[in-house]
Amino acid sequence: MDPAHHLAERIQFVSLLNTCYNLERYGNVTLPKVVLQFEEIKVDLEPSAVIWRDSDSQVCLAFAGNDNDPDKLTIIGNHQQRTLNVLYDIQENKVEFGIGGCTN
Repeated sequence: MDPAHHLAERIQFVSLLNTCYNLERYGNVTLPKVVLQFEEIKVDLEPSAVIWRDSDSQVCLAFAGNDNDPDKLTIIGNHQQRTLNVLYDIQENKVEFGIGGCTN
């Protein structure tokens, strides 16, 4: 991929994540606690699943809006799921979550 195309893709991706911050001047930053709730199940996300970090000057909350339109899907991406184990229990017809997924 040529560098110009890669840069264009990166800019488009970052513009999708419209909650980006420059944290170069801050030593320690406390991230918000984020919990995904599915009916009666709550899934606590690790801090690394909450942000997307390119550099200290480009730190974004790793979520994109869907205009609060109930007809639009909400996609939980691989960034949020990296530290989770997801179990699909076909016999019980349910999905379960646990900690300890992929670390890279």
